[in-house]
Amino acid sequence: MHPEIEKLIDLALVDGHITDKERNVILNKAAEYGISSDEVEMIWEAKKTLLEKSSVGAQIKCPACGARISGLSKTCTCGFVFNTGTIQETKSLESAIETLENLIIEVRGLSSSTSKEIIEQLIARVEKEIRFIKTRYADNYEIKKLLSELEAISNKYIKKAFKQTKTKKVIKGFTYGFIFLIIIASIINKYTKKNSSEKFTDAVNSRYLEKYKIYTSSEQYRVDLSKFESLFVQSRLSNGFTSQKIQDSLNQLFNEFSLSENISEFYFYSKAADYLRQRDLINAQRYIDTSLVLNPNFGPSYFKLHQIVENKDSSIKFISKAISLDKKNGFVYFPYRSWLYYDKNDFPNALRDINIYLESYPKSMPLDLERFLWKLAVLLDAGNTGEAIQEFDTLSTAQIEQIKFKGNDSYNMIIEKCKRK
Repeated sequence: MHPEIEKLIDLALVDGHITDKERNVILNKAAEYGISSDEVEMIWEAKKTLLEKSSVGAQIKCPACGARISGLSKTCTCGFVFNTGTIQETKSLESAIETLENLIIEVRGLSSSTSKEIIEQLIARVEKEIRFIKTRYADNYEIKKLLSELEAISNKYIKKAFKQTKTKKVIKGFTYGFIFLIIIASIINKYTKKNSSEKFTDAVNSRYLEKYKIYTSSEQYRVDLSKFESLFVQSRLSNGFTSQKIQDSLNQLFNEFSLSENISEFYFYSKAADYLRQRDLINAQRYIDTSLVLNPNFGPSYFKLHQIVENKDSSIKFISKAISLDKKNGFVYFPYRSWLYYDKNDFPNALRDINIYLESYPKSMPLDLERFLWKLAVLLDAGNTGEAIQEFDTLSTAQIEQIKFKGNDSYNMIIEKCKRK
């Protein structure tokens, strides 16, 4: 048995019996230590039996009136207070007075911040001490005075503290309940109220989705898609070394690109490209977003997004998305991502991407000199001058003359750096 439980049982049995409140306090404390109620009851019954046996025959006569007094009592009905004269018994009266004074202070100190558990424990202690002290010193004048005061303030302060604690609990419960309702309302609002992106998606689907589904199931859609892909790839492969005549023809074809229905992802891509050329980024973004609502897996739209956004990391993210989606022609995006890596001084990735592009470039077409020279520039800036010279030496005389003919300062600088000493 835990020492604290035994101490509580001993205190409860001072007057020979255990009240319901004392019983509850002991059992609650026992539960905290994992002790069963049966074990506790068995212990206090045994202690009670031993106490009763020890008190039998312990009665004495009052020297003042001759009445028989129980050995547990220190006071006769005539008012005589027994005192054997021992230091221990003399101090016990002082101890009783001190106990009552301390209890009065504790009761007066109760407030709204006092927990219900502490108030209940104090009530049990007050009742215990009053009963114990009355049994021994009920007729002592100072004891009577203190007992009267303790009983009076107990009724006043304990009831007041209970009321305040209950009120505080109600207020606290109401506050928590109100906060809970606010949180629930916020969650409901979050998942039921649509943001601007969701509203935009709904608007696009409401206006175009039904027609778009019909269009994409038709043969005409496949014809239009093939035409768009051909023009898109050619436009990405064209560069500063392509003849102006070919470039002009290609631009005209792209500008005249028409569809049987203006509801496809490539139509909205083309509209976005027009606005981007006019530096109208808001409308460019709106048309690209429309294309992606209709077809979230359309690689060219992510490529166009990289041209619209201004953040380099976002641009890289969008080009990477385009590469992952466009399995057939994804190689055309690599030079653009290479330039972005170069701007971030990430030369290894810049070199890797331009190599992938040059290796995937159609063998049926002349070497893309512009992107080849870009590779040399990356090698030189990365400090790989020897490798840049080796790559430059693979160029034919005609190709070098074509570079010189362009008269670009950047090209001339690369030629100078790659010349053998």
